[in-house]
Amino acid sequence: MTELKWIPVCECTPECNEEVLIKFSNGKIDTGYRVGIFWFPNNEFYADYTVVSWMPLPEKYEGEGE
Repeated sequence: MTELKWIPVCECTPECNEEVLIKFSNGKIDTGYRVGIFWFPNNEFYADYTVVSWMPLPEKYEGEGE
């Protein structure tokens, strides 16, 4: 299993339109994507905060016996 780590946006950004986990300057976490220099969180409540880091979404859970 690969360990996922937060990637600071000052070091690297995800591909445009790639849905990822994003962490905001207030410490909250949501999913969202970026287009150019703009980030679009899925929860608009966080839209006023700065995205400080991101990580790829984890792989989809495949339950036992499925």
